[in-house]
Amino acid sequence: MKAFDELTQRGRIDRLRALGKGALTSFGVRPRAVTHIARSENVTFDVRAGRTGRGKGPGEPYVPGRYLLRLHRPGYHTLEGVSSELAWLSALRDLDVPVPDPVLAKDGSLTVLAEHEGVPDGRVCTLLRWMEGKSRGTDTSSPGHLRMVGRLMAGLHSHSASWRRPRGFVRGRWDWYGLFETAGTAGTDDSWVWDALPVRIRRLYEPSARETADAIEDLGEGPDVFGLIHADLHMGNVLFGGGEARAIDFDDCGDGHWLYDIAVALFDHAENDDWERFRDAFLEGYATVREPPRDIDRYLRTFMCARCVSLMLWTHVRARESPAFKRNLKTWTDWSVRFLKERCPE
Repeated sequence: MKAFDELTQRGRIDRLRALGKGALTSFGVRPRAVTHIARSENVTFDVRAGRTGRGKGPGEPYVPGRYLLRLHRPGYHTLEGVSSELAWLSALRDLDVPVPDPVLAKDGSLTVLAEHEGVPDGRVCTLLRWMEGKSRGTDTSSPGHLRMVGRLMAGLHSHSASWRRPRGFVRGRWDWYGLFETAGTAGTDDSWVWDALPVRIRRLYEPSARETADAIEDLGEGPDVFGLIHADLHMGNVLFGGGEARAIDFDDCGDGHWLYDIAVALFDHAENDDWERFRDAFLEGYATVREPPRDIDRYLRTFMCARCVSLMLWTHVRARESPAFKRNLKTWTDWSVRFLKERCPE
């Protein structure tokens, strides 16, 4: 059998699909079709296991007989980290918050460690019920959509602030170190990327890191400003259906400032001609659930610039192994230069 690293991209996906089908047996699911969706940090599959239909609107946003199967990338999150993500999702679902609903394995566990001949190290697998909804890009979203996202995020923050975490709960931190040193790589120190950046780019990114350090020191980590956040709730990770916004992809969830979570949600709209309307609509939606975090007017721009830099550091890391990231690296870097010069002047 050919070694996994010697396979084509399609060959690797086929072998991982076979591993995933084995994992589905442990979840008690007999699939009719297992279709590859994406390969980023995790490899994901659309699983059809029976007759599928539409969700039932608010409170029951799932498609019967359809699932999302995730094969988690080795070395990205620990088994405890993946289980902790699902523990938060389960707690949110107990309160009918519109988030992915984890499926338990037949032995009652949230994860399955699956192995397959020709796949080194096996994979941690998780299964989620398929969320009904339509995604919106920045070019097709309206202030009304941002109002729903604001309400959704406030619900997540409200739950996080009062939730008693189970024993053994482990997630990463989106503090200064998490933003600018590990660059979202779940604990792997990739601070080398700063030295690998062109000098002119590093000099542009560094002021944002210094300004964020000052903001974080000023805000502190009290429960009124800091807690468990989604950390990646951009429009690509939100579905709209049943008159509500529904959050997906909690793979980056961890402890961070409420303000950073808000900055991520607003980041892609920063260059919109109606930026103020989108920002205000988001905050109006947020305020229907809880008071927006203090100092938002003072530090929102700071955390949006931090999102830009952290995202680009992660992009440079990913370009080491991804041809697509490598091809687009210059274009994305040039965009970040323009964004920071226009939105985050020293």
